[in-house]
Amino acid sequence: MKLLILSLFSLYTNGSVNLETSASTQQYATESSSVGRVDLSVEWKTEKWGQAHFWSWIEPGNKGDSSFDLDPFVFRFYSTENSHFWIGRTHPVMELAEAGNSAPFLKNTSAIGANWAQNQTDALSPRVSGWVGLGWSGALFNKVLTFSAAYSPIFIPTLGPRLSFSDSDRSTGSRFSHAPPAYVQINDNALLPLRYRLESGDLKNIVFQNQALAAVRASSVLGNLSAIAWAAPSVNPELDLSNSLHVNSMDAHVLVTIRPSFPRRFYSAIEWSQPDFFLKPDLQLVKEYPTQKTLLSFRLNPFPFLEAGLLHALKDTEPGDNAPYDRGLFWLEATYPIANTHLTPALRVEQHFLKTPRGGWIKPSLSYEPMKNLILFASVSLISGKDSSYFGPWRNLDSTDLGLKYIW
Repeated sequence: MKLLILSLFSLYTNGSVNLETSASTQQYATESSSVGRVDLSVEWKTEKWGQAHFWSWIEPGNKGDSSFDLDPFVFRFYSTENSHFWIGRTHPVMELAEAGNSAPFLKNTSAIGANWAQNQTDALSPRVSGWVGLGWSGALFNKVLTFSAAYSPIFIPTLGPRLSFSDSDRSTGSRFSHAPPAYVQINDNALLPLRYRLESGDLKNIVFQNQALAAVRASSVLGNLSAIAWAAPSVNPELDLSNSLHVNSMDAHVLVTIRPSFPRRFYSAIEWSQPDFFLKPDLQLVKEYPTQKTLLSFRLNPFPFLEAGLLHALKDTEPGDNAPYDRGLFWLEATYPIANTHLTPALRVEQHFLKTPRGGWIKPSLSYEPMKNLILFASVSLISGKDSSYFGPWRNLDSTDLGLKYIW
C-alpha cells in the first residue's frame, strides 16, 4: 500500500520518490549489551515543483537519542528556465545551483557550512540546515552570472544531542551530549554537587528573528567564483552563568542559572571551485563580524570515490573548555565499490593535526548488496583524544555497527 501511494504521488507530480529504511545493532565499548537503531529517509523531488526530504532516526534507551527533520522542504516557481522564486525550507546558497550552476560544497567540514546552523543530534555526522523563508535565484548572460537573495523570519539554532537540566538532580543526556560538570570544590575541601536551571526567556524572542542573504556567482573556464554575505543570529549561544549556594536539612548544592543569548552576527564569504578540473578543488573563506573570526576550508575530489580536505580557523574567538571542531581539521572520505563482488568498502577519517589538543575519529565500513535494493552493512567507529580535544570526551564511545538497509 505504501509503495502504491508513493508511486501515485510521484506520477501525479511528475517527480520521483525515494524511500530508505535501515535497522542496525550497535555495541559500545563501555556498555555490556548492544542497542538498536532505526533510520528512515524519504525524499521527493521534481523539476517542476520543488523537493522535500524527511530524515529521522531513533535509538532507544536512557542513553539513546532521536531526530526528526524535514530539510529541505521547498516549493519553486520558475519565471524563466534559469530564474525562480522559492518558499519553504532550503539552504539559500544551494539555490544558486538550481539557477544553473554546480552545487557548492556545504557539508559541516566546509567554511560556509561550519558557520551555519546544523542538526548535530547525530554528533559525528551533523547536517547543515536550511532556512525557513523565501527567496529568488536567477542566472544571466548564458549562466555566466548568477544572483540569489533570501529572507527568513524564523531562526533555528544548532540542535545538539539530547541534554536536560534539573534544579534538584544531576543533568542527564544521551551518549554524545556534552554534560556540564557535576561537582564543584568549595574552600579547597568541600565537594558540592552542581545543579542547573535553564532560563531561555520567551521562546518567541529567540525563534522569530530576521535573517537575510545576498549572493552572486561568476562562472568561466577558470571556475566558479562566489561572493556571499548574510546576517543572522549566532547559531551557537553565548551563555550568561550565575550561581548560588542552596542549603537545607537534607543536603547542600550549588545552583547554576544558564541564560542563553544569540547575538546577531554578520558574515562575508568567498568560494572558488573548479568542477571541470581533475582535482575538483573547492576553496572557501568566511569572516564573521564583529568577532573577526575567520575560517578557511579546502577540498579536493580527484576521483568519484575519494574526497579530502582541511578546515581551519585562521583567527578564532576565545576557546572554551574543549577545542572547537573547526580548528586544524583534516578529513577524508573514500567509498570504492569492488567490481563484480557486490562489496563496497568505505573509510571516514577526521583528525585534528595541531600539536595540542589532538584528537580524531576513524570509521571503516563495509557494505554488501546480495540483491537489488537490499544492503547489508558493518562498521567500526574508533575515537581518540585528550579531555581538552574536540573528540576527547567521546573517546570511550568506540563502537561496532551491524545492520541492513532497504531501498524502496
